[in-house]
Amino acid sequence: MGAREANPTASPFAGNTGALIGLKTATTASSIFFAERLWKKNKMGAIVSMVAANAVTAMVVAHNYRVVNQLQAR
Repeated sequence: MGAREANPTASPFAGNTGALIGLKTATTASSIFFAERLWKKNKMGAIVSMVAANAVTAMVVAHNYRVVNQLQAR
């Protein structure tokens, strides 16, 4: 529909569904891994970091939905 991946880290993988799923899986696993490590030393820091990561992800998803809706309206 004319949309493109704006994230420079993800854009090389955008044309390959398997690679993009792998990138998203690795990103999710690494954020969980580091939050678990942080949890042992600083529980509140781990909670805040995961809330922040989830908030950023939610903003990206909301933006992507808006873009898709705008493209479909054309």
